[in-house]
Formats: sequence, structure tokens, C-alpha cells
Amino acid sequence: MTPLTEETEAAGLSRPRIVGPLKAERGLSESWVITRTAGPVTITGTVFRLNILNLGFLVFHTLWIAFNCVGWAWRRTRRWQFLTLTLTTLSWFGLGIWYGWGYCPCTDWHWQVRARLGYDDPPSYVQLLVRELTGIALSPDVANSLALGMLILAGVLSMVLNVRDLRRERNMM
Repeated sequence: MTPLTEETEAAGLSRPRIVGPLKAERGLSESWVITRTAGPVTITGTVFRLNILNLGFLVFHTLWIAFNCVGWAWRRTRRWQFLTLTLTTLSWFGLGIWYGWGYCPCTDWHWQVRARLGYDDPPSYVQLLVRELTGIALSPDVANSLALGMLILAGVLSMVLNVRDLRRERNMM
């Protein structure tokens, strides 16, 4: 048993699950510094910092997804929503060429943080959100179909409304 395991269990937390090569050392804050290098990014930090990152990713990523889904509804946000939707599409299908269809850097980095914290996450961020919000465990195929369907629906609505707005602006000139 390591000092990290003893300290974690003494605090009433579950035993950490090692998912890859980890390096732990005592930090100045009297907490453990956890480092793992995997892929293009290295996630390093104390458990406190990792929990802050976990919360930050959860809030940011969830708001990004929500904005992608409904940002087309308000004229003032339509162009921004079209931009975020375009970036999402480029990530899924552009970066997806190298990392796999539907690749999202935000999900990748968030999963790395959650892995350091001992979470065992599903392959899809949509699966995690639906499970956390409703308790329903979606299959990967259903989650991917839901995500793609929302991307297409939001994309079509965004394009139609942005084109309509541009035509109205031209007619006013």
C-alpha cells in the first residue's frame, strides 16, 4: 500500500485506479502531484487542481454543447453559434481523420483529468451527460446517433436562419 492510497482511504475516498504510467511526488501544498503523459497533452496537478479542472471542463463543455444545440434561436448569437458548430464539425470530421470519428479535444482532455481522479468514463461525452442528468445509460451507438442528429439539425437551422438574416440585411441597404 502506498502513502497516496493510505491518504486517500483515510480521507474516505475510494481507492485510486491506475490507468497508465503515473508519477506521484509530494507537492508543496501537502497534496499529491499526479502526472501522466498520454497523447499530445500531459495532465499534471494536485487532486484539488484536478477536481477544479474536472468541474471547469464539465461546465465549459456542457455549455458549448448546449450553445451548439440552441444558439441558432436568437439572432444575436446565430453567427457565434455557427462558428462554434463549425469548429465542432471540423474537430469531429477533420481531427477525426487522425484520432477517430467524433474526436473532440475537450472530451479527450477532460477524460485525462477524470482518469487521474479514478473515474471510469464511457467513450462518449453525450453518454456521460445523459447518465449524469437522467440516470439513463445510453449505448455508444444511440449516443453517437443523438449527437450527430443534433449536429445536423442545429447546422441546418443555423444555416437557414443565418442566410435569411444576411438576405434581410442586404434588402435593408
